[in-house]
Amino acid sequence: MSFSVRLDTEQVSVDPGESAILSVHVTNAGPEVDQFELEVSGLDSDWVALPVPSFSLPPGQNGTLQVVFKPPRTADNLAAAYPFTLRVRSLESGDSQMITSQLLLNAFHHVSMDLLPKRGAYGPMVRDNIFEVSIVNLGNCEHELQFFGSDPEDELGYDFEAETLTVGAGQQRDIEVITTPIKSRPIAGSKLYGFSINARSINYPTVSCGTQGQLEHKPVVSPGTFAVLIAFVLLVFGWLNFAPKPPTMEVLQLDQTEVKVGEIVKLTWQSANAKSVRIRFNNRDVVTAGPPSGSQEFPARESGQFEAIAIVDSKQSAPMAVSLTVSEPVKIEKPVIESFSTTKRRVEPGGQFDVRYHVTGTNVTTTVIVYRDKDIFKSLIVDSSKRSETVQAPVEPGTYRVKLEAKNDGSEGTQRVESRWLSLEVEDLQKVEIQSFEVTPNPVDPVIAKVTVKWRVKGANRIDLRVGSNVTTLQSDSGQIEQDIFKTETFELIVEDANGKTTRKSIRVEVKVLEPPADDSKVADPPPKTDTGSTGGG
Repeated sequence: MSFSVRLDTEQVSVDPGESAILSVHVTNAGPEVDQFELEVSGLDSDWVALPVPSFSLPPGQNGTLQVVFKPPRTADNLAAAYPFTLRVRSLESGDSQMITSQLLLNAFHHVSMDLLPKRGAYGPMVRDNIFEVSIVNLGNCEHELQFFGSDPEDELGYDFEAETLTVGAGQQRDIEVITTPIKSRPIAGSKLYGFSINARSINYPTVSCGTQGQLEHKPVVSPGTFAVLIAFVLLVFGWLNFAPKPPTMEVLQLDQTEVKVGEIVKLTWQSANAKSVRIRFNNRDVVTAGPPSGSQEFPARESGQFEAIAIVDSKQSAPMAVSLTVSEPVKIEKPVIESFSTTKRRVEPGGQFDVRYHVTGTNVTTTVIVYRDKDIFKSLIVDSSKRSETVQAPVEPGTYRVKLEAKNDGSEGTQRVESRWLSLEVEDLQKVEIQSFEVTPNPVDPVIAKVTVKWRVKGANRIDLRVGSNVTTLQSDSGQIEQDIFKTETFELIVEDANGKTTRKSIRVEVKVLEPPADDSKVADPPPKTDTGSTGGG
């Protein structure tokens, strides 16, 4: 076999929706430059990407191809080990090698629960309520769920249709639960009980879900009816036997006594023996005939004092007051981007570049974002005081934008954001170039039979000079050597970069034909004067 193949790992692990990279190392053991092609079989084509499916490799050199695995995050892609086959084929000889490996797709969990109906009721005639619990598993692995119910007052019992229920990936299953009150109260008022239904995975104890419902107690005869009658009798008796009491203010309070200008405050009041309440702020009426008890919201514009008086007929209570302090809001300084630049506008895939910035302002969060179109490849919060940060470029070539965003820590209404952006080209910068290549003299006198080869290249990893079937490796990027030549040949300069890409330039060198010596015994007739011509070998 003219080449060998190995993997950097026997098994690749990846989370659904994420990506993992497998490196395939190829060694060219043949005598010539070979072209190799990589294929992956056994997996869904949407799971696998080959950034560089083929490449050239000189004799004795090693090369690496990368396989990117990115299975979608769906319930159809079950958590399991998926075998696959890698096939590396030589395009020159047709030889191929196959390696079998495994892709371990990790599990993700998304289990939800719903309850129908959300609310039930019980009384002397009906005690049992049947609820249907629906469980949806949107993860990629099976769960065996164990159910239990609870309520804050421990007043209800729960009877599930089954103790456990198995829900496969992407499935929805239903189970019934019967709720029953534990205690019986013949005399009690209406009451609403809140309860919870929960399930925990036996396979994965950290995975759980839950839902909530309500159960209302509806008695046939409520003690409240008798209480209302008794209260009514007592009120009539009290009204008949006691004189009306004077009005009083019992409560006057603000939800907050210190606010900023423009914020809303809520004033709550409560009076006794009154028909209405009058409220003033800084000697200005804000509520002229309010209810005896109530609340109202006011915009805060200035500091001052609320004063309330309870009124019934012509009688008034003593005033009750509460103070409000209003201050100006803290001004949030807008962040300013004084400067923003990058040390490189063109960078190798996966390479690094420095972002330089100068941001002023207090309590500012500075973020560097690298994106293309709407896809964000990197978002990095940086220290505003450093003024410089090293950022790694994306591995995929293309035109990107580098955005600097400065944001203060104000609230939603006072927050200020300043941003600038620059363009960034991610491309392969290692390009080899033949700057000069010449062979002199040309043509060559066969008596001398020697030429001088001069060259100058840039960005080369290997330089070869091919003359016919002979190949000489040159050791420097520029220089000259002498070369024997006895017949017309093609001189070819082959330059290769670090990635195995080659550039060639060739020059055909002619060797003059050696003319036979003249015969002195014969005297040639002079040519006619009307003919013209040329002699010589060169």
